[in-house]
Amino acid sequence: MRLYFYLITHHKKLWVFPFWLILYFLSLLYRQFILFRRRKGYEHQYPDAYIISVGNITTGGTGKTEAAAYLSRILSPEIRTAIILRGYRGTRSRTPLIVGPGSPVRETGDEALLLSEKTTSLVIVSRKKRAGVELALQKGYKFIILDDAFQHWDLDRDYNLVLIDYTNPFGNGHLLPAGILREPLSSLSDANAFFISKCEKKINRRNDLIRTIRLYHSAAPIFVSRYKFKGVALKGQNLSLRKIKGKRLVVFSGIGNTKYFIHQVREHLSPKSMKVLAYPDHHSYTRPDIDRIRQYLEHDYDYCLCTEKDAVKTREFGFHPLVFRIELSVQQVC
Repeated sequence: MRLYFYLITHHKKLWVFPFWLILYFLSLLYRQFILFRRRKGYEHQYPDAYIISVGNITTGGTGKTEAAAYLSRILSPEIRTAIILRGYRGTRSRTPLIVGPGSPVRETGDEALLLSEKTTSLVIVSRKKRAGVELALQKGYKFIILDDAFQHWDLDRDYNLVLIDYTNPFGNGHLLPAGILREPLSSLSDANAFFISKCEKKINRRNDLIRTIRLYHSAAPIFVSRYKFKGVALKGQNLSLRKIKGKRLVVFSGIGNTKYFIHQVREHLSPKSMKVLAYPDHHSYTRPDIDRIRQYLEHDYDYCLCTEKDAVKTREFGFHPLVFRIELSVQQVC
């Protein structure tokens, strides 16, 4: 399975592999379905609400949760904002559920709980986003952010914000299941604005990506975003970096792009040595997982470190690792 994900993410010449023709044929069928569905248009409209979709055209982590938090931060408190998301891996997302800082993570999912703690917005998990919108309107919230909704055609929206991962924009250029694209690049024409997320300072490479976007949309504003390091915290309190820099770290994460997280840890904390435990995106931690992490910590390493999204899932075990805190920094480039 790991080989498959590596190939569809990076490999440009999949035709050399025996299973390529099967994947390619399936991706052609998928392409026709997506094109038909997008031409059909959106099914339900809510004229009393202003709806922003935060989405992408690839699988994997592009930073949608952080982008939703950023939008909420710049809009609140002047505008009462609701954030609606599916609550992936949560058990209570079949019916709309309002999420608060004390909500059980197994019911809400990690992203929803994190957003409820980092923003002042009303956070709702609902497998059917339309039901979530209706609940938000009942509560008096008319400015609504839909998480991961670019391919959600059940609901019309006023604004499409599309995120593109700078570190791996379009994978191998093929649609699922032969690549990581959820839609053809021509769908970028439906966006109102673009965030190039995790954008480093390599200007030439960034400009190449901007030129690619401009092939499909000549006018939409393009923003670049980076994760601004905000420090390392324990139980919500920032710690002195002097105690942590240059130490031996056990780093674990279950996010969409662990590689980029590890890059940030190395850049800001310069660990003497590091044991990396990479889990699947939205991983639900178990007692054996926590015991394994603790075993490394007790024998060979000084500190244990994870992302904010992972930390909300380890609390139920009474386990409080150091948390790598970040905040989105955004700049318009064209």
